[in-house]
Amino acid sequence: MRKLIFAALAVVLLFAGPAHAQKYDLTVAGYSPGGLVSTVGAGQTFVVLIFIAYNLFGHLLSGVLKHGYIDTVHFIDIMV
Repeated sequence: MRKLIFAALAVVLLFAGPAHAQKYDLTVAGYSPGGLVSTVGAGQTFVVLIFIAYNLFGHLLSGVLKHGYIDTVHFIDIMV
């Protein structure tokens, strides 16, 4: 009998609160995508994008800027 009362009380408490829609807030590495631009300006965002492009496509360059191939999955694993 105690278990039935406890279960009924748990169900009542679970559904007694007001219903709220879930709020989704997209964050990337702890910051919103527009947050970087508004905080430090478009210049630093551009520099970060250049470094990401170099990391993903630097194996196609020649000379001292060339580096070994970095797989996209490995890059995402490192960044996360």
